[in-house]
Amino acid sequence: MKHLYHFLVLISLIQPAQLMADSKNNTIKIAILYDDEFLLHYTGPNHPENSDRISRAIHFLKKDFKLRSNLLWPSFGYAPEDVISLVHSKNYINLVKLESERLDDTTAILSTGDTVISKQSYQVARKSVGAMMEGVDQIMKGKVLNAFAFTRPPGHHATGC
Repeated sequence: MKHLYHFLVLISLIQPAQLMADSKNNTIKIAILYDDEFLLHYTGPNHPENSDRISRAIHFLKKDFKLRSNLLWPSFGYAPEDVISLVHSKNYINLVKLESERLDDTTAILSTGDTVISKQSYQVARKSVGAMMEGVDQIMKGKVLNAFAFTRPPGHHATGC
């Protein structure tokens, strides 16, 4: 987990000497965007993208006393469909919603053939977009220097090379 600390420090845009001074003075603020609901996107056993991917990192961040004072944990809601439709077609949004919500406690492959889904995947994806939106808002309002979102589901990017 030492590498996670170094990564969070490196994502800053401040010059290295200033970064270290600000870090020691606890003036660097990083928004961590996470919600336990992200764990509800179930990909099945042995899938490389699973809830352990982020739950271990979140556990570390919440326990690490060196980082704690530099981290903000803003709350956020679900992104509205009109925002999501800026990136995805309404047909695709409806497809994901329909195919995920009709599942029981199993997983399936989205009919596009590239993403594992479960019953909660659609709502979790909306919450993930909400996290991204809040991260941008936190930066633009000057509340944090940068943000890191531990979101799920990542879609087919989790298994592609």
